[in-house]
Amino acid sequence: MEARAHRRYRVWLPVQLAEGTLEGSLAVSKDASEGGMFLSSTEALDVGAEVLLSFTVLDGEGGSRTHTTPAIIVRVAPNTDDPEGLWPWRVAVRFAAPLAGLESALADMQRELERVK
Repeated sequence: MEARAHRRYRVWLPVQLAEGTLEGSLAVSKDASEGGMFLSSTEALDVGAEVLLSFTVLDGEGGSRTHTTPAIIVRVAPNTDDPEGLWPWRVAVRFAAPLAGLESALADMQRELERVK
C-alpha cells in the first residue's frame, strides 16, 4: 500500500472541470489535499486525461481564494453511493503540482465544519 504524500481533508467544494468537450462540467469534492482531490462527478473521464480544475476555498479570515490548476485523472469508478443520482462517478485527480497554501485553508475549513456539527 502506498503512503500518501499529502494529508487529506474531508471538505465539500464545488469544482468546475474543463477538458475537451466537457467545458464547465461540474463535480464536488469528497476529500482534498495539497496534491489532488477525490470527486463525485457528473461525467466519467478517461484515466490519464488532463483537465483544468477550478475551485474556491475559504481562507479562515473571512476571505476566499480561487484555485485554477491543471490535473491528471488517476482513477475513475462508478459512485456506488449514488449510481442513478446527480453524481454517478467517482474521479480521483492529481494536481500537476502541489498547490502551496492549500493545506492550511483545507485544515481551517475542516475545523470549522467540525465545530458547527
